[in-house]
Amino acid sequence: MRPGFAIGILSGALAFGSGMSAEIVSLSTAITETCRPMAEDEKNCIYFAGCITPEDSWFHGEARKWKHGEVILNQNDGVICKGGWDFRTAVNSGRTSIICSSGEKVEMSFFVRGADGTALSGKGISSLGRQVTMYGGPGAADYLKTRKDTDYRPEFSCGTVTIRLKDRP
Repeated sequence: MRPGFAIGILSGALAFGSGMSAEIVSLSTAITETCRPMAEDEKNCIYFAGCITPEDSWFHGEARKWKHGEVILNQNDGVICKGGWDFRTAVNSGRTSIICSSGEKVEMSFFVRGADGTALSGKGISSLGRQVTMYGGPGAADYLKTRKDTDYRPEFSCGTVTIRLKDRP
């Protein structure tokens, strides 16, 4: 693993420890207790995690509703970002547009991934020119384990930080 620091998220609480990676404890444990994937339901909620480079910032958040809705994410530095998302079924992709409490804006495209279509990956750029990467959905850890660039592990690198996604329970 790359040099870095260890961070765990469990039910929205942060726990700092020793180690060589930033670890998202579980994609199935969301920011709120009510965040659960529900296909074709307005109560749908997808948990995601990602990073912003080159500063090695990381975030986790929720996208709510079906086909279009709201998104909220929390950065490790305390910045909160909110906005909306829209999914285009015909091309299995979507767009997210958010604004952060710091004033930074982010535009991101995301795509359906994985053999079972339950993973999402996204890339974008902020108004400050920072690159944003995210993975989410109940199948994200499984999807990352199929990729050679992740050494077949459920993780992805963001500068000096490695974010590891826990397998489905």
